[in-house]
Amino acid sequence: MKNIFYTAVIIFSLVTSPIVAGAQVASGGNFTLEQSVVAGGGGQSSTGGTFSLDGTIGQAAAGGALNGSPFAVTSGFWNFTPSAPIGFEADVSPRPGGDGFIDADDIQQIRRFAVGLDMPYQSNEAQRTDNSPRSLFGDGFVDSDDVEQARRYSVGFDLKQTTNGPTPANAPNSTAPELQAEASSKLSESGTKLLAGRAVRVVNKFTSVGSQVTVPINVDTSGDETGYTFSLTYDSTKLTNPVVSIGELGGNQLSNTATAGRIGFSVTSFAGPNGTIAEVTDKTLVNVRFDVAAVAGTTTDLVFGDTPARRKVSGIDPNTPLPQPTYTNGTVTISGPTATTVSVGGRVLTAQGRGIRNVVITMTDSQGNVRTATSTSFGYYQFDAVAAGETYIFTARGKRFTFARDTIVRSITEDTNSINFVANDQSLTPLN
Repeated sequence: MKNIFYTAVIIFSLVTSPIVAGAQVASGGNFTLEQSVVAGGGGQSSTGGTFSLDGTIGQAAAGGALNGSPFAVTSGFWNFTPSAPIGFEADVSPRPGGDGFIDADDIQQIRRFAVGLDMPYQSNEAQRTDNSPRSLFGDGFVDSDDVEQARRYSVGFDLKQTTNGPTPANAPNSTAPELQAEASSKLSESGTKLLAGRAVRVVNKFTSVGSQVTVPINVDTSGDETGYTFSLTYDSTKLTNPVVSIGELGGNQLSNTATAGRIGFSVTSFAGPNGTIAEVTDKTLVNVRFDVAAVAGTTTDLVFGDTPARRKVSGIDPNTPLPQPTYTNGTVTISGPTATTVSVGGRVLTAQGRGIRNVVITMTDSQGNVRTATSTSFGYYQFDAVAAGETYIFTARGKRFTFARDTIVRSITEDTNSINFVANDQSLTPLN
């Protein structure tokens, strides 16, 4: 009995007397509270006499949970749960946390990281920046592959992924002051403008069944835009097989046409300073060519949307947002079938029968589609691939001449070269 009593006292003393690590004392009134934790043990059994004591485990008073089968210990007077990775791969704008979307701002910010205008913080931001190769959540470097992968996310080619992967080797703990100064200088030199009046619009088009139609998407710009992301929806029972090409403003386009009825666009890398676009009005950003189904006598809408690409226009520094453009939807009007096409032309003549050059002839069909041709040095002009069986309006306009009859209306059923325009006698004498 005596030995058993001593054993119980020893065990009770060992269990209830923790080794104090980093003790802090809170006091007030008539009490004193000491915060203690049990020091880590080695998991080794200590034996002797009639008792056995296994090693204890320790846990800091503040910190994450310590896990290891068959135990789990959390911290002392308060519980700290490590946060999960924040955000999505390539979602880096606005800095530093992103906004849950991947669009033109994120593409531009990663471009700035890639060329050293900005440096990602060596943290979750750096992980989100380094997003290629996608299967590895990055490779430890920020470069053009990461820009391109961000563009694929933005138009919906690839599904977004939760942040993971390595921290890039070229990501310091903070933005280097000299790089900040260099970036500020380059932004100042580029003449960044924050002007309103931006616009993106679908140009209305007229076409016929069984043909193809090319729909321009035009923009008004302020000259400080560096990238566009947007989507366009269309009726895939009337328009099919979209093919996207870059417009007259240049740049680099990436489009997602995989889902019938929706197109995602990303357009970046223009020829201006720091990749900016030119300052223009109503110029073509991209063209979309469709095959037209056999659904005559109808008008179909082309509508800007947010799926799969978010509508966004980015500037040189995506952390200084640009005023966003207005978006104007458009239509394609589909007329009836055309049996054949013919050639239509004529001459532009003086009253004495001599040819007049450089006169512009316009041909307008019943749907309002306009084509132009210019007379040659002998006064000839011609339109090819004209739909037969329709009525057209022909109009002549010249700088040095007026015409007794400058508008002619003609129903076209076959090839013709007899639609002639004759200048008035009082017109200036031509040079040829």
